[in-house]
Amino acid sequence: MGIRRLCECSGTVNTDFFGTFSANICPSCFIVGSTVTLDATRDFGFSFSSNTVNRPDCSVINGQSTLNTTGTGTITIGTETLTGAFTISLVHGPGENDNIFKFTLVDFETMGSIFFFQAESSGLPIFTITGCNSTTFNKGFNSNATNSILTGRFTEIKFFSKGRWYEKKVSR
Repeated sequence: MGIRRLCECSGTVNTDFFGTFSANICPSCFIVGSTVTLDATRDFGFSFSSNTVNRPDCSVINGQSTLNTTGTGTITIGTETLTGAFTISLVHGPGENDNIFKFTLVDFETMGSIFFFQAESSGLPIFTITGCNSTTFNKGFNSNATNSILTGRFTEIKFFSKGRWYEKKVSR
């Protein structure tokens, strides 16, 4: 049956600012069932689906709740597949402008071509962080700290594939 690992916090991300991105980190406070997917086929010509999602590091510092996690998955570009590594960082600050989301995806195979994708946003209502019960993370953590509806903020996307950089800045 295996060991079910309890997480300190859980998080969700859903956005369509740079393709359809969805992350469910530690659903029900267990790492089992965690997923990260990105369909950026229309805008950037690739998609991603996680194979593993590692247990997140969670903390509360100066009123900011953070969730950081890593993992691996499959990047699909047309008919080509690559094995990639990703990082996700979520920061829910005490103020409405202090919310930050960052997703980085890289191909770590050494087949001669480099794949790099990074997307960042601040102040957008696209994620939640929730403390899991019976953990030290809940000390000082506001379990109701989910992003509220905010006015337009800045989103930045960087993408490197097949020797070419793509960059996009969007004000929402």
